[in-house]
Amino acid sequence: MVFNRPNQKDYYDDENLMTIVDYQTPRREEDLSHQNSDKSIAIETSSGSASRVVEDKFFVTERFGPIRLASDQIFTPISYIEAGELVSIEVVTDNPYLQVYLELDDYKNKEPKGITAAELITRGRSEYSERHFYVEDRGTDSDYVMKYHPRKTDVYKERIQIILSNSIKKTKMLYGAGFSYLSRGGLPAPATLPFKGGGTFESPGMNGANLDTIQAAITRPFGTEAYAAPNTYNAAALDNTLLDVAALHPYLGEAGRPLLSLEPGVDTTVHRAVFFPPGVQATSTSGAATINATAYPGTEGATSQQQIMVYATATEVETVATGDLSTLTAVTDNLYVRDGSKVHFPGNIVSIQRYNTGTSAFVAFTGANGDGAYLITVSPGLNYTPDKVVLDKMSTDTDRSSTKALGVVTPANAKPAIVIREVIVRRKKQKSLVG
Repeated sequence: MVFNRPNQKDYYDDENLMTIVDYQTPRREEDLSHQNSDKSIAIETSSGSASRVVEDKFFVTERFGPIRLASDQIFTPISYIEAGELVSIEVVTDNPYLQVYLELDDYKNKEPKGITAAELITRGRSEYSERHFYVEDRGTDSDYVMKYHPRKTDVYKERIQIILSNSIKKTKMLYGAGFSYLSRGGLPAPATLPFKGGGTFESPGMNGANLDTIQAAITRPFGTEAYAAPNTYNAAALDNTLLDVAALHPYLGEAGRPLLSLEPGVDTTVHRAVFFPPGVQATSTSGAATINATAYPGTEGATSQQQIMVYATATEVETVATGDLSTLTAVTDNLYVRDGSKVHFPGNIVSIQRYNTGTSAFVAFTGANGDGAYLITVSPGLNYTPDKVVLDKMSTDTDRSSTKALGVVTPANAKPAIVIREVIVRRKKQKSLVG
């Protein structure tokens, strides 16, 4: 993987007014010589090859990014065998669960993979902390800024290494259902689960935006609140008092980017999606699925539910023929319903049925059976009853411009990605191992 670097330039450090060199190519253990080196000594390595320690005293700033780091990937901006002084580190990322590992000789900030912004926020480290990372308040760009800046530079004599890791796992709970979540790879578990279904994202002013723009707004919510299902909890965190937990959650930013598919079976502009109150049966017609009346969000043994009817016309009569749906046929998929600037994520599809005029009853829908209105049961559902949505004609929507739509929502990334916008490392180099 190749990461582009900005053009080389000289500038001055704000604090020390000394020349800073920004290198075009990161310097590694196999290439650490410098043109201004004035003396060296030979060191015999275990392999028998000759190495030498080069004295080269100067300030250096190295910049990296932007980088998209997929799940299970690491990025090592700095890994040198050298002596020097660490001046500062700054990491800008869209995800508070990025792990930042710092090693200076025998010092390691947190094993095995480092500390996260989520942990720092949980511990209240939002202001300067001597010899520790701290987090600045989020700006309008929704990013997190982790900083390490000792008042006196940290001296190291043998080695400096910085490693950034993405250990976020893929989960069906994203915009879906569930009560228990455990992290992996040394990540803390989120105390709550606002990334699951049960909430509504709203971006005022985007009534006419296409679905791709809405997806981008959910990923990077400028001028609005990030998507969050209300009143969630993580049963795994409650059950295990020794479990390491943290604030926020791993699916902010690029890791939570949704893919909103359109339902092409809606072939007129008079179909409408009608939400019923949480826990209330939508219809008493024969065959209609019963609903769990547990209050939102329910429990692991009895999750809350909500029902949505999709009618063919404004009359909202079950027997009127509807178009054949194609994306909403798989139980366990997650549903979304868009109403202009609002996108509802009611959760996981528990069942989908269609009225059958031949039997005057609702039957399980698997692609073509039945002919009338649809009855969709979701979990956990929303904790309120949204307005009905008169759907656009999605069967001919090739540019994804439908502003009144429904369909399946899935993660856009096969492996949840983290965006590292910038890494800046400032240090004073004194000695380097070459050879």
